[in-house]
Amino acid sequence: MSYDPSYCPTLVVTNSIPLAASAIRNVDSVVLFSDGQSNYNGGHETIESSTGVKSKDLGRFPLFDNVRVCLVDADGSDGTELYACNFEYGYRLSVRNAASLAGPSDREGADRWIRRGNTYGTIEAIDAGGGDNVVVLNDLGYIKDGSSGITRTGYALQPFGETTKGCDVVDIAADIRPPACFVRNSGCFAFVEVGGDAYAQGVYRPASKSSWRYEPRIGIGFSAGAGYNDVKQYTNVVLTVQTVATKGQDAATMTSDCAIDTSHWYRFRVKASPSDGKFTVRAYDQGTSKPTANSADGVLVATFENLTLPEFGDEGMTTFGLAGAGFCGFSGGGIDDPCVALIDNLSASGSITFAAFLDEYGLPPDTAPETVTNGIPVLARYVFDIDPDIGPGDLAEPLIDVTLDADGTPSVKLPEQKNAEGVTVTVLATEDISDWSQANLIEMIYDPSDGTWKPADGIFRPAMFFKWRIETAPAETSALINALIPIK
Repeated sequence: MSYDPSYCPTLVVTNSIPLAASAIRNVDSVVLFSDGQSNYNGGHETIESSTGVKSKDLGRFPLFDNVRVCLVDADGSDGTELYACNFEYGYRLSVRNAASLAGPSDREGADRWIRRGNTYGTIEAIDAGGGDNVVVLNDLGYIKDGSSGITRTGYALQPFGETTKGCDVVDIAADIRPPACFVRNSGCFAFVEVGGDAYAQGVYRPASKSSWRYEPRIGIGFSAGAGYNDVKQYTNVVLTVQTVATKGQDAATMTSDCAIDTSHWYRFRVKASPSDGKFTVRAYDQGTSKPTANSADGVLVATFENLTLPEFGDEGMTTFGLAGAGFCGFSGGGIDDPCVALIDNLSASGSITFAAFLDEYGLPPDTAPETVTNGIPVLARYVFDIDPDIGPGDLAEPLIDVTLDADGTPSVKLPEQKNAEGVTVTVLATEDISDWSQANLIEMIYDPSDGTWKPADGIFRPAMFFKWRIETAPAETSALINALIPIK
């Protein structure tokens, strides 16, 4: 299918007829044409007062189904069928440009992002240099007549791809550069949010509310505080954590009194313990340079501890959300505009504890981490999620693998780290297999671009020896594998 790129008020969708060129002269396409329809500013959503569940009033939209093109026999009956479409494949048509992360409301955009609710503004991925994209939230409010602020809200969602079901520890991270000001001191914010399946579906809304965001969620980011300048811009930007604990509950908002420099990026780290029903949020000042996912966290500026985890349901956390209201760029809306919100480096990961791993595989709870079963230390099995019955020869990939580039520089690759709670994994290297002392080690650094470890100094050496080390507190274990790696 293809579409006319104009967005409003006309939408034209075409689909080719594969056999028509030889069967019907000058007819080769089916066209669906719609002009002038409106969703009445969200009025097509009917709220059931008893349940708060929204339903779609499809009577206000043109509906298409069971489109067929046939040759007609002499008796008037359908003859050869040239084309048929009953839309069973669920096509989702977006008429926004490729840069827009989210299409029109409730329609999927780029990279599985989808708008939710009757939202405004732009949510775009813009190249921040070198092909490294950053998300820009913009056009979400304005000052009317130099006095009163008018807010607009914009939301977009994206599923993780996996759930946190069964995880003992869940880690969420996001980097945000706040807008320099808001148009009001209430109802204005720039958040990264995390929710479950119900949050992603957005089907529930209390009858008295204008927003669908009353499903359990966590929001991290910034909101507007009191105090404005001579043009009614609220420049007191406040670091904020917001939660909706249960379905239909009003959001609880917590703020920090730390000073915010709106030209700086801030990293938020959420660590949740579903079994305990608690979570912690830490925020770090990363300075003015746009961080990468592997940048240092920076200076700790705020901590929110022992917060109650929302009731996400059996599937746990499944979805990221971007939410903004009450701010607008004034310098083109790009990454250099101080009045837009910038977001980058979203990540979500879940792991189980070492004790839970032992229990899952029926190992005694007092099993020492350095215990070797079938040739592999138990702690390594925990980190890389290897079944105790599997030996080194049965693995899909080696526990340590070394390749050489054209210049002879080695790259060391380990399996994907599945469980990271309380452990640190590093790669050690030396030129003398008999000397693994700290003084004799060659520094190895992790390269996120290809997921390998490389010598930090890049110096050529005729031979090197490698092993990985997994450290815990207080236990430590390491294994020496592929001991001799000659470099020619």
